[in-house]
Amino acid sequence: MVEDFLQFVASRGLLTTEQLKIVRTQLRTAPEPIGMLAFRHGMISGADIDRVLEAQRHDGRVFGELAVEMGLLTTEQIQALLCVQRCRYAVEVAEALALSGLVPPGRILPALGEFLSARAECTDASTPTEASR
Repeated sequence: MVEDFLQFVASRGLLTTEQLKIVRTQLRTAPEPIGMLAFRHGMISGADIDRVLEAQRHDGRVFGELAVEMGLLTTEQIQALLCVQRCRYAVEVAEALALSGLVPPGRILPALGEFLSARAECTDASTPTEASR
């Protein structure tokens, strides 16, 4: 996720190889879990999240797969949540690059737009099994 956007930025010449290494070590935040995204948008309840997490503790499968199996979310909803998750994370990385001074906002924001536009369909091999653990 983060790596895709960083590679994109580097390929556009906005980060040097050395800066890319620095950014990789500094970006420690994880993307927002899809369960939380679903909750924020009223797709599932807190109790639903608890049920999925409890099942996850027992068999280790990913959140999205279990939520679909339990009938809480559809495969299409998981796909949409994964797409939103990736987009939000790219935005967070762009913010970090701009706020750190590594890439000026006037350069990183157009790159972010180009990156997101190129991935707008979010149909690239995403499956519920890729959902955050």
